[in-house]
Order: sequence, then structure tokens, then C-alpha cells
Amino acid sequence: MEASSLDHRFTVKILFGMLLGMLVGLAFKYLPIPAYGYEYFISGVCDTLGQIFIRLIRMLVVPIVFVSLVCGASDLQNFKDFGRIGGKSLLLYLFTTALAISIALLVASALNIGHGMQTGQLSFNVKQAPGIKAVFLDMFTTNPILSLAEGNMLQIVFFSLLFGLALTVSGEPGAKVAQGFKSLNHVIIKLVLIIMKLAPYGVFCLLAVQFSKF
Repeated sequence: MEASSLDHRFTVKILFGMLLGMLVGLAFKYLPIPAYGYEYFISGVCDTLGQIFIRLIRMLVVPIVFVSLVCGASDLQNFKDFGRIGGKSLLLYLFTTALAISIALLVASALNIGHGMQTGQLSFNVKQAPGIKAVFLDMFTTNPILSLAEGNMLQIVFFSLLFGLALTVSGEPGAKVAQGFKSLNHVIIKLVLIIMKLAPYGVFCLLAVQFSKF
């Protein structure tokens, strides 16, 4: 009951931050506020804090995916389970990516986002879509450290599952490393909770900047 109440209060804080950010942004856009106030508060404070929040969120993505998948794969008992879980993980990644793109396109189309904006002379060369062979080969990284640094999720997913399976079949040494990953996963979850406490302030800053411009 207490946890549910805390979740409810946190959701209210985020919604309040969103609403307040929209109102502040609109105030700076339509009210006769001096330019230096806009430059200091919106372009300075809000934009900086908003970008910091986005960077913190992006910072968490790769560690969460890598460590949690290694922990999950290290609990598997055989290669059959690895194939089943690995296949589901890849399908889930592809499905959620396609779903996110579809939702973005539908919302943009429904709200007519971008209509009337003056873009000027723009040139854009559309790259040819890679073939099935290239997509399949791209799943297999030649440098897992580089994949982690670049945030190549498909390669990270495959390497994490393979690394976790290697821990499973490595006996006692693998069990010790797996336990370390489980402890690391616990720490990362705590880090996520710490950063998410900044969400009301982050969304306030981001929406204040956006509503003051558009």
C-alpha cells in the first residue's frame, strides 16, 4: 500500500512538472518578458538541465541492457533455453523498435506536426536500405567494446546472451563472475531509481524550452 502511494505521488509530480513546464514556456513565448530573462532561464538554466537529464537517461540504456541480459542468460541451463530466450529477445527488440517508429509516424501524421514550418533549401540523400545478409551479419560484432560504446543494441543483445551462456557453462569461475554481474545489476537498478527521481524536474525543463520556442 505504501509503495503504491509513493508511485502515485511520483506520477503526480511528473504530471505537475509537465504542466508547469508548458505554462512557463508559453509565458516566456507570449508575455512581455525581457530578453535577458529568456536567455538566462530558458536558454541557460532550463536547456542545460534538460539536456543533462536526457544524457543521464541515455547513459543508463547500454548498462541496463548489457548487465540484465547477461544475468538472465547466465541463469539458463542449456543451449535449448538459450535459443528460445535469445530468439524472443531479438524478436522483442525488433518489435518494440518497429512499434516506436509506427507510433511516432502516426502521432506526427495525426497532429500534422511540422506543417507550415519554413525549412528553406534543404537537401537530403536517402541511403539505400541494407540487404538481409548485411542486417544478419551486423548482429555479430567484431568488437564488443566498440558496440557498447556506440550503443549498437542488436550487437549488444547478441553478445550479452552469448556471454551469459558462457558464464553458465564455465562452472565455478563462471558462477563467480555471474554473481558479480547480479550484484552490479542491483547497483544499476538503484542508479535508475536515483535518476528517475529527477524526472519531474527534467520534464519541466524540457517542456519549458520546447513550448517557449514552438
